[in-house]
Amino acid sequence: KVYYNEKLKENNDKKWLYYENDIFTVFPLLTKEDFHNEGTRQNNCVERMYMERVYNGTTHIVVVRRKTNPDKNYITCEVSNKGKIYQYLARCNYSVQEQDAKDFKRIYQNYLNSVSKD
Repeated sequence: KVYYNEKLKENNDKKWLYYENDIFTVFPLLTKEDFHNEGTRQNNCVERMYMERVYNGTTHIVVVRRKTNPDKNYITCEVSNKGKIYQYLARCNYSVQEQDAKDFKRIYQNYLNSVSKD
């Protein structure tokens, strides 16, 4: 378990994945517990389907939280190694409905396009 968490962190803890603005903050999931909690609270398959992919270094998983309630799960997001947002989903894999969160996806993608992925 310790080694697994170290490999998850090594592959997902990339400085270019972190971002925030006045409304939202984005950060990667770094441990098996993080993936489990996100999957359980969001009722999605991030633990079952994506934790292994992050472990293998083929994708990244980040979460988007409202700064007014940072402990409340909100959006689970898959980002490719090249910085392309593949998935950006609310609880139960529903599409994001709030306009400010839809706008933030574009803002975050623009940020990812502008930074080095080293």
